[in-house]
Amino acid sequence: MDQSTGDRFRKLIEEAYEVTEAARAKNDAHFCEELGDLLLLVVMHAEIAREAGRFNIEQVLREVSEKLVRRHPHVFGASDARDAGAVLKQWEAIKREEKKADSHYLASLPKALPALMRAHKAQSKAARV
Repeated sequence: MDQSTGDRFRKLIEEAYEVTEAARAKNDAHFCEELGDLLLLVVMHAEIAREAGRFNIEQVLREVSEKLVRRHPHVFGASDARDAGAVLKQWEAIKREEKKADSHYLASLPKALPALMRAHKAQSKAARV
C-alpha cells in the first residue's frame, strides 16, 4: 500500500470520527457538513476502484441496498420480530448465515479497529453467543 492509499484510509477514519462528534454535539449544520465529507471520501474510494477495474459506486449502492432489505425482514418482509430484542436476535442470525465461511464468531472483527474498540466489540459479540 503506497503512502497516498494509507493517507486516504486514515482520512476516512478521521472523517467518521468527525461525523460522530458533530452528531453528538447536536449541531445539524456541522453534522450535515461532516456527513458530506464522509460521503465524498466514499465516492472517491469507489471511483478509484472503478478506475482500477475493481468495482463502481453503483455496485456499492446496490450491495448496501440489498443488505438493508435482507437484514431487516421486520421492515421489508414477513417477520414476526415484535420488539428490539427479537429484531437484534434475528439480525445476528442473518449475519451469521451470511458469514458461514467464518468458522469463529470473532473472525469477522475488523483487524483495523483500535485495540480498545476491538476488545469492546469482541466482548459484545461474546455476550450474545
